[in-house]
Amino acid sequence: MKKFKQLVIHEMNRSKKFYLSLIAGVFGWELIFIIWQTIRYLEQRRNPELYGNVPEIHFGYFVSYHMTFAMVVGAAITAMLLYAFYTWIREWRFQGNFIYRLLLLPGKRVTIAYAKLTSLMLMIFGLLAVQVVFTYATNISLQSFFSGQSVSSPVRELNYVFTSSIFDILFLPKDFRAFVLIYAMGFGFLVWITNLVVGFFSLQAKSFAIMIGSLISYSVLSVLLISACMNIVANIILIQHEIYLYLALFVVVWLVWHLSIMHYLMKRHISI
Repeated sequence: MKKFKQLVIHEMNRSKKFYLSLIAGVFGWELIFIIWQTIRYLEQRRNPELYGNVPEIHFGYFVSYHMTFAMVVGAAITAMLLYAFYTWIREWRFQGNFIYRLLLLPGKRVTIAYAKLTSLMLMIFGLLAVQVVFTYATNISLQSFFSGQSVSSPVRELNYVFTSSIFDILFLPKDFRAFVLIYAMGFGFLVWITNLVVGFFSLQAKSFAIMIGSLISYSVLSVLLISACMNIVANIILIQHEIYLYLALFVVVWLVWHLSIMHYLMKRHISI
């Protein structure tokens, strides 16, 4: 446990510049966008004969029907996924093959992978928490600026932002069970990325053909697992309770599959 905590802290320190830059970039663009939309809103209020009745002012009003906000959030998600690749690639290709020192540490090697995954999940949840706080603060500021409006719940407003959007499902689900299942599924994707990068660098020592074949087979089986789940949900009539039970079973299988591969790679195949 001590090794795990030290590695998590080490990973967080190494990602500090990237993470702070990501937060600054995301919320900087969101703030610019909201200021721009506020100016437009003032214009609408000054010219009701052109725009008609202006709805109540809140955070969701500015961003629910505008792709700019969705693109900013999508860029943040993409940046996190790319960083998940980079956090492993740099161990072999940058900083003097830092993987040497990691593998020489006492204890199980799989702890290295868990530490990296934990740091990534902490960064994701941290970004989510900052987004909720930013939404709440922005909403209060807007309500204060435009008097006579009630302050709404930040979570409701954040979900309103993504109404009729895929982000309503992926970013902050209303149901706690859905929240757990979705982020557990996302954790499985991070493990998948870990296995692909570790397998790519480690299996090259055996044979390039073996490495490519193994990674393709692993990815194809993972895609087939997702396809099988979607096919069952689409073709079997299930009530809501049964859907949650089925999805929970699928997520468990999904995690066991990827974590088993990760343990196997970290124990038997990871190499310099």
